[in-house]
Amino acid sequence: MIGSTEARTTNSMPYPKKTSETIEQVAKKFYAKSQFAATALAAFGTPSLSFCSILAIELASLLMTLVRKGIIEARTYHIVYAFSLFIMFPCLVATIHSGDELAEMAAFRGLTACALAVDLRLTYGFSKYITWAISIVGGYFLVDMLCPVMGVTVFKWFFAWPGMMWSAADTLRSFYNVKDKSWSNEGAAQQAETEKKADMDPQPAGDEGHATKEEVAKGSFPYVTPSLG
Repeated sequence: MIGSTEARTTNSMPYPKKTSETIEQVAKKFYAKSQFAATALAAFGTPSLSFCSILAIELASLLMTLVRKGIIEARTYHIVYAFSLFIMFPCLVATIHSGDELAEMAAFRGLTACALAVDLRLTYGFSKYITWAISIVGGYFLVDMLCPVMGVTVFKWFFAWPGMMWSAADTLRSFYNVKDKSWSNEGAAQQAETEKKADMDPQPAGDEGHATKEEVAKGSFPYVTPSLG
């Protein structure tokens, strides 16, 4: 829904019932970054990059419709959608190593625009209009200024590849931190449950009929030996 912060794609995505809120936030961040890349590559990329980008964007709507109609599960939605986003990566790698300088420059512009958009939108919270206005213009002119000075090869290995690797590492680190945190929480919950059960368990059968010192002190009374005389 246009203008809605709740019904837009990343916020209205269905998730499996047992998915924690933290994992949802990490997944949404990954999807948001991927959508920035798809939009930037659709604007600047080669026809193949633009097609892959639009494929993921359009496929999301179709998958959501299938989930709402009960045809597929939420888990299937995320698997297929994540794969449709991933196929942009090998296509992007093939483009920047194609040897076609024009195609490589187009990919560099898309990557630069994506990096600017992610930083402006997710880190600094700029509006989407300001974000894309700066990113589109900046992505175009930064590449056109830097590539002639340092060369396409240098830009490829010292800017494009490090940027892609950093983005992938950031996503993996986020998922790892969430997984490690969930394991810690699960271990703490199991320990608390074990301690609770131990406190509620009755005394062992062998101890039945044996009063404790406290019980003797509270409930006993002086015993007087009967006199026979």
